[in-house]
Amino acid sequence: PKTIIATLVDIDDVGGTDPEEFQQKYRALIDKDFNGVHIGFWPKQSWKGEYSYDFASINPVINWAYDKGLTVTASFFFGPVQYMPTWLVDSGSGKSAAELERVMEGYIKAALQSNNNANKIDVLAVVNEPFWVPGVGSNEGYVSTFWNGLGWEDDQSGLRGEAAPLTRHPVYIRKAFEFAKKYAPNIKLEIRERRVDGPETLGDIGDHY
Repeated sequence: PKTIIATLVDIDDVGGTDPEEFQQKYRALIDKDFNGVHIGFWPKQSWKGEYSYDFASINPVINWAYDKGLTVTASFFFGPVQYMPTWLVDSGSGKSAAELERVMEGYIKAALQSNNNANKIDVLAVVNEPFWVPGVGSNEGYVSTFWNGLGWEDDQSGLRGEAAPLTRHPVYIRKAFEFAKKYAPNIKLEIRERRVDGPETLGDIGDHY
């Protein structure tokens, strides 16, 4: 009973207040086989401008899942540029650290305060796929993204030897978690990463993290 079996859904899958027949079947499948769902805020679609947002296709799905008592995992996906809207990718590298911090906080605040989402989401994937193989390129194990313009900070974990992490980390990861905690103090926060279970011989990152 403590295991969560979830599937990614959006409004095209389950519909809104008047679901179509195929969406009703999708809902029935979730009723039968799942006790959780994963819902994406997808910045490319929902982040329209620096302080302009559209959660109209997201909030109804959160409400549907919340009303059913499903465990709701949601995603912001700060990290690689492929998850960001074009306008932000085009302007991000030209923004100061203070400007990047303001737009990041604005998006998190808007998403979590909209629809009372802070009290309807159980788990929030704040940062997605930030890591790369250590020693590759100039980012010391982290992907290249304009969010790195927030700067870097030394590792303070105190770990040593084989357990030691990278020696420094991009500030944007900590900032994103701090803002998410500020506006949704009761949500479980996480970093999501792919390739973590692959061996180093395949060029994956599993042996490093």
